[in-house]
Amino acid sequence: YFKAVISGEQFISSKPDPEIFYRAAEMLGTAPEHTLVLEDSYNGVRAGAAGGFVTVMVPDLAQPDDEMRRLYTAECASLHEVRRMLEEGRL
Repeated sequence: YFKAVISGEQFISSKPDPEIFYRAAEMLGTAPEHTLVLEDSYNGVRAGAAGGFVTVMVPDLAQPDDEMRRLYTAECASLHEVRRMLEEGRL
């Protein structure tokens, strides 16, 4: 089902360092600006934004604050909403 499987255990630095996302994009053969990052954490959103990725926050426990709103590309209430946005060409 997956073209690549990457774990945070493979890296010295963790999010908000975007290294894990860069490696994933490299393995998938995509540029960051054409690669979707789905995140529920502040540091994940920070990493996606720092790397220039299309970053979507799907909040779980941590609700978005002003910093997150400045960083992410979009906020979605669910993965179903992410799917709709992709189908509609809004992501």
